[in-house]
Formats: sequence, C-alpha cells, structure tokens
Amino acid sequence: MSDTSSDVPLAEMLSEYHTEIEALEFPPGWTDPGPGEWETQTSENGGEITHVFEPGFGEVTAQSRWVCAWQSFWVDSGGTELATREVVTRLAGLEQMVYWEYSDEATRQRRREILEAIRSGNSEAVSQETQLNCLSSEPGS
Repeated sequence: MSDTSSDVPLAEMLSEYHTEIEALEFPPGWTDPGPGEWETQTSENGGEITHVFEPGFGEVTAQSRWVCAWQSFWVDSGGTELATREVVTRLAGLEQMVYWEYSDEATRQRRREILEAIRSGNSEAVSQETQLNCLSSEPGS
C-alpha cells in the first residue's frame, strides 16, 4: 500500500503524464488516447470523485502508451524489416525507463517475450498483446 503522505492529486498526475508524452517520440500518426478516464468520473450520486495517485503514475502511464504505440506501429506495418529494426531499437530502451522500475517481474518477462516476438516476426502474439493490453488511439475504436 502506498504512503498517502506522498500521494499526488489529479492535476499533478496529469502534468507528469503530459510532460512525459511530450518527451517521448511516438510513431507517425499516433494520437494520444489520454491518461485515462479519471478526469470525467463521478460517483453514483452525481458527486465528483477525488482521485490521488502515487508519484510517477502519470509518467509510467505515458510510457505504457509509448510501448503500445510502437507495438501497434509494428503490427500495422505488417512486421516489415524496416519497422522491426525501428521498433526493436526503440523498445530496447524500455529497461531504463520508469515503466520498467514500476513493473512487476511477470510484466517485465512479458515485455521481453513481446520484444522477442517482434524480432522473430510473430505478428499474432504482438497483435494479441496489443489488443488485450493497449488502449486504442483511434476515436471510436
């Protein structure tokens, strides 16, 4: 459980998220799906829900979007050799990101498996992972 004295409010989390989104390089045509639904949630009685987050949550969420964007780019490219080189190069840096630090061992292992699937051209595994664990960046999807 987190120490509530270090929790950050929604505005600060959103600032972390947008700062990290601006710092990362995304594939051409990528559209930011946003950090999540927290901005618009209300309780059952119509009152506003107050959210607090652990420090770094916005940054990790942005990095998760980055991983998904590059996976989607690879799948959409048909796994071409050029796309494979670009995506493998970009995702190779994932282990130095805050996302990696905050991930549990099962998630880290899954990331390694997906990177290997990209290297070996296993579009089915990468497509399935992307569909199951990534938000769509396309409106209405």
